[in-house]
Amino acid sequence: MTAMNAIDLNLHRAEAHGGTRSGMHVRPLMAGGQRAATVLLSSSQCPAQAHSDTLQPSVSITYDRHAIDSNSGTFSVRISLHNKSAHVAHEPFLCLPIFGLELSPAVGWTMQDISSIRRLRRFGPGRGEDLAPGSSVHCCNISLLFNALDGGQVEFDAGSWHPVHDLPDLRLTCVAGAGNFPSERLPLVVPAVTLTGFLAQLMVMGEVPQGLIPQA
Repeated sequence: MTAMNAIDLNLHRAEAHGGTRSGMHVRPLMAGGQRAATVLLSSSQCPAQAHSDTLQPSVSITYDRHAIDSNSGTFSVRISLHNKSAHVAHEPFLCLPIFGLELSPAVGWTMQDISSIRRLRRFGPGRGEDLAPGSSVHCCNISLLFNALDGGQVEFDAGSWHPVHDLPDLRLTCVAGAGNFPSERLPLVVPAVTLTGFLAQLMVMGEVPQGLIPQA
């Protein structure tokens, strides 16, 4: 069996829309003669909230290149909850709207559909774990398909492809809370500039075809 060949790069850059710094870690893998790659862009792109003493969502992004087709892959938007309060959060949860997005729970978390004013998908710890003050926990993932054809395009939801040169922000309103915390509606944003900047770095590393981002 082919041994795993791991490369760990740590590239930092300031985001053009606010100076947020990001770290990227690249780990190409050799499996069955095919080269697959996972790239992580750590990012605190969720907008600052008016209340800093509550549960707040944040995102990081990974890219998994298809093991056979180097022109395609998947962006995985990892959503975490951070406990910004001074109190332990009992059984924290996060709800996302069901808009046709491909959603999946984090390891150890459960997922269920609920109905209120609108349909939501609720993510919670499978064993009712607590979240200590200052801690964070990975809740769920949003999978966005990528294809390099026709200049590059990203699928936000089923059948909804957006060209890389005109990529919109992915904007959602989530609901976060815990058994002893009130539920809050909070914005969750994956800026287009983060995805295109990530693609530019992927181009430099040869993980996606050249020419998708003109300024790269």
